[in-house]
Amino acid sequence: MHSRNPDAEELMWILLYIHADDISLVCDNSESLRAATLMDVTFVQWGLTISTKKTKVLVVGKDAAEQSTNAVITIRGEVLEVVSHFKYLGSMFTSDGMLDTEIAHRVAGAGNAFARLHQAKVWSSKALSLPAKLQFLQTIVMTMLLYGGETWSLLDKHLHQLSVFHMRCLRRICGISLLDHITNSVILKRCENFFAESQLRSKRLRWFGHICRMSDSRLPKVLMHGQLVGQNCRGGPRTVWNAVVLFDIHKLKLNRYTHDALNKPVWRELTCVART
Repeated sequence: MHSRNPDAEELMWILLYIHADDISLVCDNSESLRAATLMDVTFVQWGLTISTKKTKVLVVGKDAAEQSTNAVITIRGEVLEVVSHFKYLGSMFTSDGMLDTEIAHRVAGAGNAFARLHQAKVWSSKALSLPAKLQFLQTIVMTMLLYGGETWSLLDKHLHQLSVFHMRCLRRICGISLLDHITNSVILKRCENFFAESQLRSKRLRWFGHICRMSDSRLPKVLMHGQLVGQNCRGGPRTVWNAVVLFDIHKLKLNRYTHDALNKPVWRELTCVART
């Protein structure tokens, strides 16, 4: 989105009410989505222009392919492209709502970061201790790998992908191959590290506590307690985020979670336990 130089009043309005570089419009039908045309007219009055090349339309649902034919949005004579996946704020959103593309994207990005550090001879450096190398791994590589993980509802295959990548990195840093027949548990203990699944559990619980401490009017809290209306897709129901968090809570026997989550220091200590 491009803008002319606004005056002080216009700049304050822009800063308070919109993020000019990344705006998402969520609608439940194609007719409502055409509000983007009205949005463009309004922005033009303020000297803003929507980039039609960067703006995409993503239809989500079980019949996304069929509904995509009706999602024709035109802005200033240009038809917006309808896509099956879209990268927004670093995360991949797909029309089927599954995490396959996002996990593959996370593993690829973290793999590139690990490779760049390898090219910089960080992993093979004798001047760096093992704890220092592991700090590089956790701060850079694992942060990229698990970015946004507090909102995921993962399948076993996704956890396997993340765990395999994590252990491959640790083995490379420690100089241990599969032929050495050293188990993952031994390597994690030697590195004083945690399974990727445990790190994700900690992130989820911390985010859960953060939502619990929000006011009831905040959107994340409304969504967490909300219920979808409609008919389920054919087959078994998908695991929802609330169910994953409850599983984490029961696994750690956090019987007073409704009370403890409201106390930030206490909840932070409990979520650190979740990584063990």
